[in-house]
This record gives sequence, structure tokens and C-alpha cells, in this order.
Amino acid sequence: MAELTIEQRRAIALAKAKVAAGKSKNKTNIADQFGSGLNEGLAGVLGLPVDLATKAINAMGAPVDVEFSADGNAEITQRPPLVENPIGGSETFRGLLSPLISDVAPQTMLQRFARRGGQELGFGVPAAMVGAGVPGFGAPARANMPAYMGASAAGDIGAAIGGQTAREIAPESDVADIIASMIGATTGAGLTSMLMPKNAPAPTLEQTKAKAADKWADVEGANVTLTPQASQDYVDRIARKLVDERATDTRLYPRANAAAEGIADNTDRSLYGLIQDRRFVGRSVAADPNESAVGVAMKDEINDYLKSLDATKVQGSDPQGAVDDYLAANELTSRVKRAEQVLNKEMRGESRAATSGTGGNEVNAQRQNIRALLDIERDPTLRGKSKGFSPEEIAQMERVVFGTKGSNAARLLGRFAPNAGALPLLTTGYGGVAGAAAAGATGNPLLAVPAAMGGIGLASKAAAEGMTKREIRKLVDLILSGGKVAPTTARPAANRAIVEQLVTQALSGAQ
Repeated sequence: MAELTIEQRRAIALAKAKVAAGKSKNKTNIADQFGSGLNEGLAGVLGLPVDLATKAINAMGAPVDVEFSADGNAEITQRPPLVENPIGGSETFRGLLSPLISDVAPQTMLQRFARRGGQELGFGVPAAMVGAGVPGFGAPARANMPAYMGASAAGDIGAAIGGQTAREIAPESDVADIIASMIGATTGAGLTSMLMPKNAPAPTLEQTKAKAADKWADVEGANVTLTPQASQDYVDRIARKLVDERATDTRLYPRANAAAEGIADNTDRSLYGLIQDRRFVGRSVAADPNESAVGVAMKDEINDYLKSLDATKVQGSDPQGAVDDYLAANELTSRVKRAEQVLNKEMRGESRAATSGTGGNEVNAQRQNIRALLDIERDPTLRGKSKGFSPEEIAQMERVVFGTKGSNAARLLGRFAPNAGALPLLTTGYGGVAGAAAAGATGNPLLAVPAAMGGIGLASKAAAEGMTKREIRKLVDLILSGGKVAPTTARPAANRAIVEQLVTQALSGAQ
């Protein structure tokens, strides 16, 4: 075979290069298609205002021309739009971004889904950011942008899956695409919103104790004291309280009068010094059976005075900060005490039920124990013993004591449980075992009814106990959250994303 000349070799090389270049133009992958879709979507959202204005202008012109022939027949022809490819529209930006947009169409189904996903995200993410800036509507979104943008992105992905699936089934149907995109968008954003917690998690008891301890340390270390006028007012109030309580006789109330004199003589008028006065009165006077009523009244007077403090009654480096720290420390300590009371009542209810024989009345015992707290808060004659539960906390106590519809129904069915008492033990317990054995031997399913009722009773009893515990847990969480469980901003922000998705899909479809 003759050897190829240099010219022949060069011609063959050029031909191979042309073939390779032609093949490379047709090569694409999922990453290329997704990136191209992102830029197409971005071009769409950037040109949206001009595109919508152009559609409105074109819609105002006559959409058709009507001409009549010599024989009187009407000929209708579609008029061209008044404005095509306006400057600043999506085509303008698509041209600017053309180096980043592949001209090669998707070659596989996965590539088609990737390009559609890019288009939805490229359009949807900037649109969501614009939506967050809308006054009023965007406030919840701005309060928790991660939740809002996350739900919006989930909606974009849902729209891409829904819309492209419709295209795979009916490639020429724009209506199917729009409907499927809308369904996918709201489903994706809606499911994401549902997965987010409705309420912010409550702090734990240990966290609240630690926070209170930190605040008390700040109060103790604050270089703040009462002003001379406030100091005298404080001493006078304690003295007047003894008069109001008819406790000025030192023979009858030696501890109360000694405490009042000690407070008057004490030179420590710092915030922490007043707190020490309160502790001293509690341990020396209120703890004495003969003077407890007067001691409690004196403690309440000191508490009321501390609560009335503001920056005008104290002096030091940061008067208002010290007062705020005290109020916060006192409030946190109150939360801890109320929560511990509820947990103590729950624990005692469990113990009482466990030692009552069958252990079947745990719900009753816990409700009765929580009722003891509720009665103090609701009974006008016991107001002096009130622990300061908020109206929301009292309402939750009532849910524990009176039960919910579900817990009451489960509690009623729970009476059939074999461990609910002596009678159920005989009927659905021993009787159930015997009935089940007889049903197996005779084939009569009616004989197994006692056993079935026993099973239903056990399940219902466990459900009632679980629901009661959850309501008590809600009460504790409510207390540790400050009396009101504030809704987290995540759910409202995510819900805004659902509305944003509807608007975004409508706008993208209108282009």
C-alpha cells in the first residue's frame, strides 16, 4: 500500500476534526442542562416586568383583522403583536446570558427534568426574595428567611417534577403543564411547611435554672443601691405593714418586730441586700408558726416594693440594667418553682397509683393532684396562697384536670382493662382468658368478647395515661416558656412560601 502524502494526511486530520467538532456540539449532561435551566429561569424573572407590560400592550390592540371579499365572505387573519422581543424583556437577558445557556437540547429524560428544575429554581428563588420584601406579606418571611426560602425551593422542585411529568405524558399540552406545575409547587411547599414545628421548643427546667442563676449573679454583682429617698420609703413600708397587721406588740410578735428593726438598721441597700432581707424575714418570721401570717405579709411587702423599682429609685453605674436583671431573675425563679410544683404533683400521682393495689388509677391520681394547684388559683378564699400561675397556665391546668374529649373517652374504655380494678380483673382478665380458650375450643367467637374488651381496655388505659402526661408536659412547657408559648416564626414563614409559589407559578405561566 502506497504511503499517504502530507496533503492527504492533512485532509484526513481536518475531516476527523470536523467530525469530532460536530459530535462535541451534540454532547451534553445533567449538570449542563441544570445550569442552562438556572440561567433561563433567571432571564425570565429579570425580564418579567417588561414581558408582562408588553403582553398588556399587545392585548389592547385588535387581535385579528377581518376582511370581506367581493362575494361578502369574511376572512379573518391573525394580526402580528404590536411589540415583539422588547428591550429589557426575558429575551434580552437570555441573550446576555447565552454563553451560559446550552443550545443543545436535553438528550434524556433525566436531562429534561434537570433543565426544568433549573428553570424553576432560577425563576423561583429571585421571585421568593422579591416576595419577602413586600410590605405586610413579607414580614413573616423576613423573620425566618431559611424556613421561607426552604419551603419556596421545595415548591420550585415540586413544580419542576409536576410540570415536566406532564410534559413527558402530554408533550404539547400547555394546560396540563400549568396545572401540574401548580399542584407540584403547592404540594412541595405545603409538605415542607407541615414538617416544621408549630411552636418553638420550650426551655428545659435545667436551662431555666441555669439562666436564673446567671441573672441572680448579675444582680449580686451590680453596683446599684437605693437612693436615700427610696431607702427611707422602703423602711417606712415595712413599719406600716406591722401596723396594718396589728403586729407592733413586741411581746406577741418578737420576731416580726426584731426583723423590722434589723431592716431599718441594715446599711446594705443594694438590690441584693433587699433580697437578703426577704430571705431573712422568710426564715425568721414566716417560718415561725406563731408569726407566719405576719411574716408572709412582710415578705409580700418586700416583693411588691422590689417589683415597683425603676431607674429613678436606684443609683449606680447602670440602674435600669440592674432593675431589669432583678425582674428577669425573679421571674425565671418563679417559673422554676411553678414547674417543679407541677412535676412534683405528677410524680406523687404516679407513686399513689402504683401503691393503690392494681395501679390502674394513675390518670385519676394525677388529675387530683393537679387539681390541688388549680383550686388554689381559682378559689377566692385562697388567693393569699396563689403561686402566680398565668391565665394561660390555669387554662392548661383545666385541660389536665377535666381532660380532653379524647382522653376522657380513652379513660372510660380503660375501665375494661384487667388491671383497672378487682371487677375488670375477674371479667376481662380471668374471664377473658377462659373465654378465649373456650372460643378456640368451640369455634364460637362470641366467647372471646371479654378477652377483646380486656385488650381494648388495656390499650385505652395506656392511651389515656399517655394523653394526660402530654397535657401535663404542655403545662410544664407553658410555664418554662413564660406563661405563653410563642409560635415559632418558621411555620408562618413557610406558609408565606405556599402563597408565593402560587403567585410565582401564575406569573411564570403568564410570560
